[in-house]
Amino acid sequence: MQEHGIDPSVRIIAAYSGGPDSTALLALLTEYCNSDSVTAAWFNHRLRTDLEMNDEQRKVEETADRLGVRLLKGFAEHGEIEAEADRAGLSLEEAARQTRYRFLYESLNIAEADFIATGHNIDDNTETMMMRFFQNAGLFGLSGIPAVNDKIIRPLLTVRRGQIEEYLAEKQIGFCIDKTNLETDFLRNKIRHNLLSEARNIFPELDRNLYSLSGKIESGSGFIRREAEKRLKWQAAPGGYSISADVLYSEDSIIRISSVYAVLNRLRVGARIRYAGIEQAIEGAAPENGKILLRTSEYEIIAVNGHIFIQRLVNRLKKSYLLYLKPGDNVNVFGQKISVLSSGCETISAEFAGRETISVPAEGHIILRSYREGDAIETGHGKKSLKKIYNEWRVVPGDRNRIPVIEADCRIAAIAGKHLGYEDKIAADASSGEADKKILLILGSDTEIFGE
Repeated sequence: MQEHGIDPSVRIIAAYSGGPDSTALLALLTEYCNSDSVTAAWFNHRLRTDLEMNDEQRKVEETADRLGVRLLKGFAEHGEIEAEADRAGLSLEEAARQTRYRFLYESLNIAEADFIATGHNIDDNTETMMMRFFQNAGLFGLSGIPAVNDKIIRPLLTVRRGQIEEYLAEKQIGFCIDKTNLETDFLRNKIRHNLLSEARNIFPELDRNLYSLSGKIESGSGFIRREAEKRLKWQAAPGGYSISADVLYSEDSIIRISSVYAVLNRLRVGARIRYAGIEQAIEGAAPENGKILLRTSEYEIIAVNGHIFIQRLVNRLKKSYLLYLKPGDNVNVFGQKISVLSSGCETISAEFAGRETISVPAEGHIILRSYREGDAIETGHGKKSLKKIYNEWRVVPGDRNRIPVIEADCRIAAIAGKHLGYEDKIAADASSGEADKKILLILGSDTEIFGE
């Protein structure tokens, strides 16, 4: 902490799980800082039995009391983490991590603290680098776990796990054992128990060597980040930041990628940001107007009027919706204006944002609605369920209700998924006689659907 200029007078939130790493961190922080300046934050993910978690909570409270620190406690609802993982298409491990960090930042505000300290050690850094290497991470990912990252500090990053356990034994401080850390259901545990045990037998200095390597990579990536900050100046925009497309695409791709990462960090995006996704989104030349370069459950990168926007997605989408639209209707929905036009007695056209239309055979109205179990659409080879189509498109669970289903005369005429990065599909006999039918529906970042 002294090496990074962090004074003992700062106020710190200690991420406290009750395990050995976070317990040692909490004890050491009370030695370095005034105990009144340290607040422990413990979170119950509800992923283990109530009996086990009640026992852990009791031990956490006892240790915090012994060390004389304030304890903040957070609780997920039963099934909340699993539901979040399903909604956002995340692993259970990643959904739990995001929820925990949201709680830590809330605790930071409650305690009016300066930093959040986590108990990551040198063994964690090795595991992280190994995972990222095999997952095809980019330069920034291979720089390992940073000792300081904005409000997050990791004071134990150069300490071995064995040293932590020796310290706790010497101080006679008890800790909890999370049994899930001994299982190999999660990727990190597989790396820890299967791969690294053998790698350390072959390379005894593996942890030190990888930590040294991460420092070398960080030195190079740090230079790139500073250059990107000097060359590319993003401007604040509603919900995010923007920059001239000509300016952004005048720089080398590594400068662009670094700049985009910096903006996403500024937006406090909770999800892990995949290098390959960012690289693919902004490669090549400046994109055409209206193109969505990348969209996740939390943010999107989009080209609009010669600028590139990075903005958070504020999703107020209801679980289900249904809109009756008839000729002459003008409604604002999905953040876009939709006009329903009459194009003859047998067809109705819906114009989206004044750009492109879909024409379907209909009498009186068309329906724009969410997906329902059992939905199917006519293809050239008979009916095909939307569930099967969505599986083929690899639609993440959170997007299934966001892909609009267009219904006419009690049958599905089309589904519009291109605005979310999937495809559009028009029913086989809905397009007969009309050669060039298109659907374009763009969800704005502030999504709201009217109707039930």
